[in-house]
Amino acid sequence: MQADLSIGGRVRKVIMQANKNGFFYVLDRETGEFISGAPFVSGITWASGLDPKTGHPVETQEAYVGMKPFIISPSPDGAHNWHPMAFNPATGLVYLPAPLPQLRQAASRRRIPQVLNKRRLNAALK
Repeated sequence: MQADLSIGGRVRKVIMQANKNGFFYVLDRETGEFISGAPFVSGITWASGLDPKTGHPVETQEAYVGMKPFIISPSPDGAHNWHPMAFNPATGLVYLPAPLPQLRQAASRRRIPQVLNKRRLNAALK
């Protein structure tokens, strides 16, 4: 979503994005510079925050637990996806739907054969 925001005493042309990863990003739309980012959902388990210079997520050690089960939040479906967002320039607020699906993830030692359809996948997992 594009907007013109007053940041640091000057108006900047920005792109605002609510990412599937649970973080809301503000980027300069002319230079691509990372301006800011913050979680817009609670309970993010795979990252502790964003690097203030690059905007890259700071991944947690728990996200790499090997064979132990781990609750991933948000799930691969994401905290926000294709659903529309709205920005009110008068209030400076962004409105967006943000479900918080979670997924229990664990690595498997079992090799699952490649399958062509869901029925075969269900049979392979039994």
